[in-house]
Amino acid sequence: MDDLPHCTCEKTQCLQRYCHCFEASVFCDEGCSCQGCRNTEDNSDEVDERAECIMKKKPDAFKPKIIAGDGPGLQQQQQQAAGVHVKGCNCRNSECKKLYCECFKHGVGCSDKCQCTGCGNTFGVKGAAQQAHSDSPEGTSGGSGETLARSNGWSAIINDDMASQLTETSIMDDIHIPSELSHMDVDLGPPTQALG
Repeated sequence: MDDLPHCTCEKTQCLQRYCHCFEASVFCDEGCSCQGCRNTEDNSDEVDERAECIMKKKPDAFKPKIIAGDGPGLQQQQQQAAGVHVKGCNCRNSECKKLYCECFKHGVGCSDKCQCTGCGNTFGVKGAAQQAHSDSPEGTSGGSGETLARSNGWSAIINDDMASQLTETSIMDDIHIPSELSHMDVDLGPPTQALG
């Protein structure tokens, strides 16, 4: 089996980037099952003209999406063999486990270029190399803070001063007592057991 792509285009005449052959800058051949194909050696002038038109709008259109990885760490070294996605992904709900994840689709792990949340990419989780070689608590960016997780899935990195304030405040500080009851002397502290 050859490494050349084969397309199944029906309406694009193989002159758009949806065509696997056109995107790879090769002409369609007998292995393709396209209809109304214009991406042939006979039409090379038209193919070149169309490619130039696309390149004017998007200069990186025909450049590879996967490049060799860079940076330290075991996870990063594993990614170097497969590479990393040039732009990264922006997955929000799929945990980078479905084919519309640009990284997962190309068989590479997520990298620092990715803007994904809840990454679970089976080829490599975003930030795994940094966490493996960092002495900082998990989820922080340098050891000078803690991660405050929220029930809605969002998290925030807080510094040490903020963390100490959170632990020093009591739950009673968040209770609002209506003004009509504020004159009453009520002890809302923890219940005590009777000695006896």
